[in-house]
Amino acid sequence: MAEVNRNRIIGLETLAVSALLLPRILAPFVPAYGRPAHYSIGSEIISTAQFFVLGVVVLFIIWSSGDPLADFGIRKEPWPKTVIASFLLLAVLLILCAFRVYSYGLPTPGMGTQPAPSPLALLVSAINCLVASAATQLIAFSYLITRLRELTGSIYWAVAISTAVFLLSFTTFTAHHFFLELVTNCAQGLCLAAAFVVTRSIWPLIVSFALYSFAYHMYYLQFVTR
Repeated sequence: MAEVNRNRIIGLETLAVSALLLPRILAPFVPAYGRPAHYSIGSEIISTAQFFVLGVVVLFIIWSSGDPLADFGIRKEPWPKTVIASFLLLAVLLILCAFRVYSYGLPTPGMGTQPAPSPLALLVSAINCLVASAATQLIAFSYLITRLRELTGSIYWAVAISTAVFLLSFTTFTAHHFFLELVTNCAQGLCLAAAFVVTRSIWPLIVSFALYSFAYHMYYLQFVTR
Protein backbone atom coordinates (compact mmCIF):
# COMPACT_ATOMS: atom_id res chain seq x y z
CA MET A 1 0.00 0.00 0.00
CA ALA A 2 2.80 2.40 0.87
CA GLU A 3 4.46 1.68 -2.49
CA VAL A 4 1.20 2.34 -4.33
CA ASN A 5 0.72 5.65 -2.52
CA ARG A 6 4.30 6.67 -3.27
CA ASN A 7 3.82 5.91 -6.96
CA ARG A 8 0.62 7.96 -7.03
CA ILE A 9 2.31 10.91 -5.39
CA ILE A 10 5.32 10.67 -7.70
CA GLY A 11 3.01 10.35 -10.70
CA LEU A 12 1.12 13.51 -9.79
CA GLU A 13 4.34 15.38 -9.10
CA THR A 14 5.76 14.25 -12.44
CA LEU A 15 2.71 15.54 -14.32
CA ALA A 16 2.92 18.85 -12.49
CA VAL A 17 6.64 19.24 -13.17
CA SER A 18 6.17 18.34 -16.85
CA ALA A 19 3.50 21.01 -17.17
CA LEU A 20 5.94 23.66 -15.99
CA LEU A 21 7.72 23.59 -19.33
CA LEU A 22 4.68 23.49 -21.58
CA PRO A 23 2.96 26.91 -21.38
CA ARG A 24 4.03 29.13 -24.24
CA ILE A 25 4.25 32.09 -21.87
CA LEU A 26 7.43 30.41 -20.64
CA ALA A 27 8.68 29.94 -24.20
CA PRO A 28 12.29 28.84 -24.65
CA PHE A 29 15.02 31.40 -24.17
CA VAL A 30 16.54 30.35 -27.50
CA PRO A 31 14.60 32.36 -30.09
CA ALA A 32 12.86 30.17 -32.65
CA TYR A 33 13.02 30.90 -36.35
CA GLY A 34 9.91 32.74 -37.49
CA ARG A 35 9.18 34.12 -34.02
CA PRO A 36 8.88 37.94 -33.94
CA ALA A 37 11.92 38.78 -31.88
CA HIS A 38 12.10 42.21 -30.31
CA TYR A 39 15.03 41.90 -28.00
CA SER A 40 15.24 43.99 -24.88
CA ILE A 41 17.19 43.71 -21.68
CA GLY A 42 13.92 43.89 -19.79
CA SER A 43 12.52 40.84 -21.56
CA GLU A 44 15.72 38.93 -20.80
CA ILE A 45 15.47 39.80 -17.11
CA ILE A 46 11.83 38.70 -16.98
CA SER A 47 12.71 35.42 -18.73
CA THR A 48 15.57 34.83 -16.29
CA ALA A 49 13.26 35.41 -13.32
CA GLN A 50 10.68 32.98 -14.73
CA PHE A 51 13.20 30.21 -15.22
CA PHE A 52 14.77 30.88 -11.82
CA VAL A 53 11.39 30.37 -10.16
CA LEU A 54 10.86 27.14 -12.13
CA GLY A 55 14.23 25.82 -11.01
CA VAL A 56 13.60 26.68 -7.37
CA VAL A 57 10.18 25.00 -7.45
CA VAL A 58 11.59 21.76 -8.85
CA LEU A 59 14.53 21.80 -6.45
CA PHE A 60 12.07 22.18 -3.58
CA ILE A 61 10.02 19.23 -4.87
CA ILE A 62 13.17 17.11 -5.08
CA TRP A 63 14.38 18.17 -1.63
CA SER A 64 10.98 17.62 0.01
CA SER A 65 10.78 14.09 -1.42
CA GLY A 66 13.61 13.00 0.88
CA ASP A 67 15.39 11.16 -1.92
CA PRO A 68 19.15 11.73 -2.30
CA LEU A 69 20.06 14.59 -4.63
CA ALA A 70 22.63 12.29 -6.24
CA ASP A 71 19.75 10.22 -7.64
CA PHE A 72 18.87 13.23 -9.76
CA GLY A 73 22.41 13.84 -10.95
CA ILE A 74 22.97 16.72 -8.51
CA ARG A 75 26.30 15.80 -6.99
CA LYS A 76 29.92 16.84 -6.92
CA GLU A 77 31.80 15.63 -9.97
CA PRO A 78 35.53 15.76 -10.86
CA TRP A 79 35.88 18.86 -13.03
CA PRO A 80 37.84 17.13 -15.85
CA LYS A 81 34.98 14.69 -16.35
CA THR A 82 32.43 17.51 -16.42
CA VAL A 83 34.50 19.61 -18.84
CA ILE A 84 35.14 16.74 -21.26
CA ALA A 85 31.52 15.56 -21.22
CA SER A 86 30.26 19.15 -21.60
CA PHE A 87 32.35 19.94 -24.66
CA LEU A 88 31.62 16.62 -26.34
CA LEU A 89 27.91 17.26 -25.87
CA LEU A 90 28.32 20.88 -26.96
CA ALA A 91 29.98 19.73 -30.19
CA VAL A 92 27.01 17.51 -31.01
CA LEU A 93 24.52 20.30 -30.25
CA LEU A 94 26.43 22.77 -32.42
CA ILE A 95 26.55 20.30 -35.32
CA LEU A 96 22.77 19.92 -35.13
CA CYS A 97 22.41 23.70 -34.87
CA ALA A 98 24.64 24.23 -37.92
CA PHE A 99 22.51 21.77 -39.88
CA ARG A 100 19.38 23.68 -38.89
CA VAL A 101 20.84 27.09 -39.79
CA TYR A 102 22.10 25.78 -43.13
CA SER A 103 18.74 24.23 -43.92
CA TYR A 104 16.85 27.38 -42.95
CA GLY A 105 18.95 29.49 -45.26
CA LEU A 106 19.28 32.13 -42.56
CA PRO A 107 21.29 35.29 -43.24
CA THR A 108 25.04 34.94 -43.21
CA PRO A 109 27.57 37.50 -41.89
CA GLY A 110 27.40 40.63 -44.01
CA MET A 111 23.71 40.19 -44.86
CA GLY A 112 21.38 42.33 -42.80
CA THR A 113 23.60 42.41 -39.73
CA GLN A 114 22.50 44.30 -36.65
CA PRO A 115 24.55 46.49 -34.30
CA ALA A 116 26.63 44.43 -31.90
CA PRO A 117 24.91 43.89 -28.53
CA SER A 118 26.18 46.08 -25.71
CA PRO A 119 28.32 44.55 -22.93
CA LEU A 120 25.32 44.80 -20.59
CA ALA A 121 23.11 42.97 -23.08
CA LEU A 122 25.74 40.25 -23.43
CA LEU A 123 25.97 39.84 -19.66
CA VAL A 124 22.19 39.70 -19.20
CA SER A 125 21.85 37.20 -22.06
CA ALA A 126 24.62 35.01 -20.65
CA ILE A 127 22.96 34.92 -17.22
CA ASN A 128 19.61 34.20 -18.83
CA CYS A 129 21.04 31.30 -20.83
CA LEU A 130 22.70 29.81 -17.76
CA VAL A 131 19.64 30.07 -15.52
CA ALA A 132 17.28 28.84 -18.23
CA SER A 133 19.58 25.95 -19.10
CA ALA A 134 19.79 24.90 -15.45
CA ALA A 135 16.00 25.01 -15.05
CA THR A 136 15.14 23.18 -18.27
CA GLN A 137 17.75 20.46 -17.85
CA LEU A 138 16.69 19.97 -14.23
CA ILE A 139 13.05 19.53 -15.23
CA ALA A 140 13.25 17.75 -18.59
CA PHE A 141 16.03 15.29 -17.81
CA SER A 142 17.26 15.26 -14.21
CA TYR A 143 13.82 15.05 -12.62
CA LEU A 144 11.74 13.40 -15.34
CA ILE A 145 14.17 10.65 -16.30
CA THR A 146 14.75 9.74 -12.66
CA ARG A 147 11.05 9.68 -11.77
CA LEU A 148 9.81 8.11 -14.98
CA ARG A 149 12.38 5.33 -14.70
CA GLU A 150 11.03 4.58 -11.24
CA LEU A 151 7.39 4.71 -12.37
CA THR A 152 7.70 2.76 -15.63
CA GLY A 153 10.60 0.48 -14.73
CA SER A 154 12.12 1.22 -18.14
CA ILE A 155 14.93 3.63 -18.95
CA TYR A 156 13.76 3.65 -22.59
CA TRP A 157 10.30 4.93 -21.71
CA ALA A 158 11.86 7.47 -19.36
CA VAL A 159 14.12 8.79 -22.11
CA ALA A 160 11.31 8.82 -24.68
CA ILE A 161 8.86 10.72 -22.49
CA SER A 162 11.41 13.23 -21.19
CA THR A 163 12.55 13.88 -24.77
CA ALA A 164 8.93 14.44 -25.78
CA VAL A 165 8.50 17.01 -23.01
CA PHE A 166 11.70 18.77 -24.14
CA LEU A 167 10.43 18.66 -27.73
CA LEU A 168 7.04 20.17 -26.88
CA SER A 169 8.70 22.92 -24.88
CA PHE A 170 11.30 23.97 -27.46
CA THR A 171 9.44 23.57 -30.75
CA THR A 172 7.58 26.46 -32.33
CA PHE A 173 4.63 24.73 -33.96
CA THR A 174 3.78 27.76 -36.11
CA ALA A 175 7.31 28.07 -37.52
CA HIS A 176 7.74 27.99 -41.29
CA HIS A 177 10.31 25.20 -41.00
CA PHE A 178 8.31 23.31 -38.39
CA PHE A 179 9.30 19.78 -39.45
CA LEU A 180 13.01 20.58 -39.57
CA GLU A 181 12.82 22.22 -36.15
CA LEU A 182 10.94 19.21 -34.81
CA VAL A 183 13.59 16.78 -36.08
CA THR A 184 16.59 18.76 -34.82
CA ASN A 185 14.98 19.40 -31.43
CA CYS A 186 14.20 15.70 -31.14
CA ALA A 187 17.83 14.85 -31.90
CA GLN A 188 19.04 17.39 -29.34
CA GLY A 189 16.66 16.02 -26.72
CA LEU A 190 17.79 12.46 -27.30
CA CYS A 191 21.47 13.50 -27.05
CA LEU A 192 20.86 15.35 -23.78
CA ALA A 193 18.83 12.46 -22.34
CA ALA A 194 21.49 9.93 -23.35
CA ALA A 195 24.21 12.12 -21.81
CA PHE A 196 22.32 12.19 -18.51
CA VAL A 197 21.80 8.42 -18.52
CA VAL A 198 25.48 7.77 -19.26
CA THR A 199 27.05 10.34 -16.92
CA ARG A 200 24.32 10.36 -14.22
CA SER A 201 25.20 14.01 -13.77
CA ILE A 202 23.26 17.14 -14.65
CA TRP A 203 26.31 19.43 -14.88
CA PRO A 204 27.45 18.52 -18.43
CA LEU A 205 23.91 19.13 -19.66
CA ILE A 206 23.67 22.55 -18.02
CA VAL A 207 27.10 23.72 -19.18
CA SER A 208 26.80 22.48 -22.77
CA PHE A 209 23.23 23.68 -23.30
CA ALA A 210 23.97 27.10 -21.79
CA LEU A 211 26.97 27.59 -24.09
CA TYR A 212 25.03 26.36 -27.11
CA SER A 213 22.07 28.60 -26.28
CA PHE A 214 24.26 31.66 -25.81
CA ALA A 215 26.03 31.10 -29.14
CA TYR A 216 22.77 30.61 -31.02
CA HIS A 217 21.17 33.52 -29.19
CA MET A 218 23.99 35.87 -30.21
CA TYR A 219 23.80 34.66 -33.81
CA TYR A 220 20.08 35.27 -33.83
CA LEU A 221 20.40 38.80 -32.43
CA GLN A 222 23.22 39.70 -34.79
CA PHE A 223 21.95 38.31 -38.09
CA VAL A 224 18.26 37.43 -37.85
CA THR A 225 16.32 40.01 -35.82
CA ARG A 226 14.92 43.00 -37.60
